[in-house]
Amino acid sequence: MRFELTIKDPAEAPGAIAALRKHGITAANVTDTAREIDPVAISRLLLKEEPELDLMVHLAAKHSASGTDAASRNAFSRRLADCADANIKKALVVSGQPKEEFDAVAALEVLDAEGFAIEAYCVYNPFLAGEELERENERIERKLRNGSVRGVCFQIGMDLTAIAAGASHLRSLRFDVELLASVPVPTEAMIARLKEKPLFGVALPETYFVSAQEAERMTRETLAALDAHDIEPLFFCARFDDATIEKAMALTGK
Repeated sequence: MRFELTIKDPAEAPGAIAALRKHGITAANVTDTAREIDPVAISRLLLKEEPELDLMVHLAAKHSASGTDAASRNAFSRRLADCADANIKKALVVSGQPKEEFDAVAALEVLDAEGFAIEAYCVYNPFLAGEELERENERIERKLRNGSVRGVCFQIGMDLTAIAAGASHLRSLRFDVELLASVPVPTEAMIARLKEKPLFGVALPETYFVSAQEAERMTRETLAALDAHDIEPLFFCARFDDATIEKAMALTGK
């Protein structure tokens, strides 16, 4: 069980560590939401307080994009060097939106070429259809050919058939691939957020928004499907507080 942490101010780091310790959470992801907020610096603070934390930092390629391809690659290489200096062992490499020419595929090439001892993870959306899914499958095949890539994180989605098909497809490409899936904790704040400001690439069914009870039911079904396919949930929170953590744990039966 993992939780996403979106920390915009370094002063929030001690509170996040206290919450992790209180609930016995040993794995967390630090998101990369804006150029002006350095997730590597935030991660460094968290690891200083909790050195054994299984921490994965998100690195958005668009935040390294510059005027030329060479400049973009150099900027991303510097971020990787900062990760290594902070003793960060895992990185979820994403393109970011809007996608730049220097995207996740190019960023993973830099990681592989530089030889940093960082395990890479990438994103896959099995909930697309038609030509969009074909393009997504082409991209994930390119990503999985990269020697630095250890795992894949599914985009948010509640289609159980797509989850099964996606897991089967990825393991047919790489039997040893580690799978995670982003799962929103269905608090009222999260449900409202997803309805009013849908995330790019996320298309939840209208039934999810009927009521908090229905959203919880669908989330339980999704978590059961993830467990059946040996996919680790990555909980996406509107607020990282006691109530949200306890709801996530209750949904998993832990």
